[in-house]
Amino acid sequence: MTDTVEKRKLNFRTPKGILRLEESVHSTCGEVARKIEQFCSIASGRQSWLVGYPPQAFDPLPSSQLGETPLVNGDTITVKETEKESISQQAPAVAPVTEGKDSNHARMFRRKIADDNSCLFNPIGYVLDNRNRTAAVVLRDAVAAVVVSCETCLATAL
Repeated sequence: MTDTVEKRKLNFRTPKGILRLEESVHSTCGEVARKIEQFCSIASGRQSWLVGYPPQAFDPLPSSQLGETPLVNGDTITVKETEKESISQQAPAVAPVTEGKDSNHARMFRRKIADDNSCLFNPIGYVLDNRNRTAAVVLRDAVAAVVVSCETCLATAL
């Protein structure tokens, strides 16, 4: 029995063309940035990544693993060169104070989903099933099976 490592296929749109990478979810953003640097000669510290629609700046820490980022299989990331070194590449001048505060920073991304009357099931499946964009079908079928199996419990809803 072999263990399979989840991979992400990502497309990076650079000034020199599109770089297609298939990376493990355990690969770091720094490793990916170095591959982009080899492809298009933009230093990893001067790369600006734009994701989503409309494109929003995404500046992950080099030590962040792809599995920890909101990037999903099939995403296209636009890479541009910045004038100065990326904030995440610079050493902080002063360590951030996190005493008594939550140090996690959340980011929100808008994802296009199928228009199939599963507006409730799509986001729940996406969150519960490791960013799986097709989990809505399974959830919807499970809820339908419960509704059909318990006619007396849900008679007023039918």
